[in-house]
Formats: sequence, structure tokens, C-alpha cells
Amino acid sequence: MVEIKDSIKDKKINYVKRELNSKGQRIIQLDRNENTIGCSEAAMEYVAEHLDHISIYTDIFASPLREKLAAIHGVETGQILVGNGSFELISLISQIFINSGDEVIYPNPSFEWYKTSGNLAGAAVIDVPLEEHKVSLKEIEKRITDKTKIIWICNPNNPTGTLIEEEELKSFLDRVPNNILIVVDEAYIDFVREHRKPNLIAELPLYKNLILLRTFSKVYGLASLRVGYAIAHEEIINQIVPYKIPPNTNRLGILAAEKSLDDEAFYNYIVEYIKKQAGVFYEAFEELGLSYIPSDTNFIFFNLNQDSEPVVKALAEKGILVRGGSEYNYPQWIRVTIGTEEENNSFLSALKGILLSGN
Repeated sequence: MVEIKDSIKDKKINYVKRELNSKGQRIIQLDRNENTIGCSEAAMEYVAEHLDHISIYTDIFASPLREKLAAIHGVETGQILVGNGSFELISLISQIFINSGDEVIYPNPSFEWYKTSGNLAGAAVIDVPLEEHKVSLKEIEKRITDKTKIIWICNPNNPTGTLIEEEELKSFLDRVPNNILIVVDEAYIDFVREHRKPNLIAELPLYKNLILLRTFSKVYGLASLRVGYAIAHEEIINQIVPYKIPPNTNRLGILAAEKSLDDEAFYNYIVEYIKKQAGVFYEAFEELGLSYIPSDTNFIFFNLNQDSEPVVKALAEKGILVRGGSEYNYPQWIRVTIGTEEENNSFLSALKGILLSGN
């Protein structure tokens, strides 16, 4: 039998079919940090108007979307690269910049694909534990060697929902050698309150080794259409562009993303809705005597003070999926997405029933 390459032989990735429970029922998915509230109606209508064009490849550069994003962020169009979601961009960055034997630094726990993409590229992945549930830039800095090629930072972090403040990030950028690529994944940045929201885009002229990642999968609710983008110095973008799959985004996804940017009312509604519903979760957790991490995202990480797997399984039997903390080495914790009001109430009711009655 043909064997997979040595750098990933001992890596195990198990994908679970999550849409159906053991009874074959449709379930409430609060385990993937999706925006289950939906997407902009204007975006959906705009997509419907262009269904007769789906037989034609989209512009490989997604030019109108790039131009709109550049104007919004105050950068040049050449500083934007649109991809098939953040997964593709993360994989591209690893494939293009990592040589076999290089090291990448990864806060643990964080978004697992940083680690997986490094393994696939043949890098040694250096795990740096969180401190008090937060990414520790000081500990990351201690792990830097002459083999370090990429540092991955998810801000706010997944699964803990914690934020690194702007000044701390800027100080870190100043100290890291400029031959090391720093990738800051800002998938959940839209949910951060304005007075705390880091603005690293303004720092891009100073740091040619900085890449920022954004996505339309979260606040904009376009997860299945797979649209993400990178913002960086133009020299970095130009190094990546030749190696991306040319037709790597779909026409409808690009159109939906473009139209979503115009719907500020929807954007603001989602941001405020998530904040309000987070308060409902916090109140319920406090009533149950459960500790939690105040979140800067659309999900909450909370502590059951017991093995969380039986509770995760019991919730699944009731048709509700959440993410158990054992895969993050937080065996007593659960990560739950903030969904619709109905979904949230169903989850909290089920959780209370399981914890208070044992079933």
C-alpha cells in the first residue's frame, strides 16, 4: 500500500458527521461557531439574480470584492487576497513559506488547522500553552529559534474567546525578527467591542512580515459559500498569488460577500444580537454555578467542573451539538456557539435538565 508522508504519519484527524444524531433527527448545531441567525437578505437576493451565470468561472482575483475591501480597510487593492475561506489561505501560507525542517509556533489550544497545515508542509510545530486561557506572546517569544518560520495567532482565540490587546500585539511585532512571518487570524474580530478592537491594518506599512486573515463565514453568515481574505504588504500578497488554485472561489460566494459589505444594518444587528444573547448565557451559567470565560466572539467556553464528555453526549441525544473540551485538553469544559434565541433557549434548558436531574 502507498503510504502517506512521514511528517504526518502520526497525526490523527477525525471528522464527525454532525448533521444527524443517532435517531436520524436534524439537530441544533452549536459546535461550529456558525452564524445560525443567517445572512443578509440583500445578499441572498443578489445571488438569486445571478444564478444564470454559474456555468462561468468567476474572476480569479475577485476584483470588485478586492476593490471594495481595500476601500473599506484603507489599503491598496494589491494588499488584498481573496480565497476559498480561511482554511485555504492558511494552507497556502504554509505550503508557500515553509521548508521541510522549519518550525512554526502555535498557541495551544487554538484553531487546529494552523498545526495541521504546518505538519502537511513538513514543519516542526511548536505548541505553546495558553496562560489563564489567553495566548501568551511572551511565551511564544521564548520559543523563537533560528528555525522559526511562521507564528500563528488567533485573535480573539478559538476556543477560549480571549483577546490580545492592540498595544501588546504591536510591542510583540516590534520584537519579532522580520524574517519570521506573523499570521494573525481575525475571524472573530467583528464581535469585539469597538473600544477594544485591535487595528493592526494600520500597522501593515511597518511590518512586511505581517498577514491578517478575515472571513465572511462568521458575522456575515456565509460559511457554506467559503469566502475569506488576507491583508498584507503587497510584496507578501504577490508571493502567494502565483500558487493559489486559479478558480478557487465561486461566483455566488464572491457576489454574496460583495453585497454583504453594503448591508451595514444586518452587520450591526448580528453584532448586537450576539452581545445580547451572550448575556443570557452568562446569567444561566451563573445560576447553575458554572464558571465561564467572557467572550469576544460568537461562542462561549465554560467550565462544567466535571468530565464534559457525558454531558456533550447527553446533549447530542437531545439533538443539540456542542464542542467538548477534551480535544483541547480542557476535559471539563464545553464550547458552545451563540445561535438563535430559540436554539440558545433549547440548549440552556437541556443543559439545566441534564445537570440538575442527571439526564
